[in-house]
Amino acid sequence: MEKFHEHDCECCHYLGSEKKKKEELDYYVCDQGDKRPTVIARFGVDGDYYSGLFPVKGYAMQMLDKQQEKTLAEAVLSLRKDKSDLTPLIEATARAIEQGFLDENLNMKTVEKKLKM
Repeated sequence: MEKFHEHDCECCHYLGSEKKKKEELDYYVCDQGDKRPTVIARFGVDGDYYSGLFPVKGYAMQMLDKQQEKTLAEAVLSLRKDKSDLTPLIEATARAIEQGFLDENLNMKTVEKKLKM
């Protein structure tokens, strides 16, 4: 699928796009140039987006309190079925995990430059 919206950050990696109800979402993971990752769900032509790995980590950690045998990554993947305000960011994080950008603790893995946007 092609991107719906322009995105010009050189630190971002495109994860795919999808249309959900009335929103056209493009998903990215960004190492912000220093290996502190964040996830982005862009939904507008004027730079409109959801961003933040921290709230997704917090939500996943709450799940881990109940199921301690899981990793953070496994918790995020199981959160995909939940509907919340974090749903676009959970989807972006899940895609980043599945595509090998984030490890089991949601830290950025080393990726080749050719994988950029």
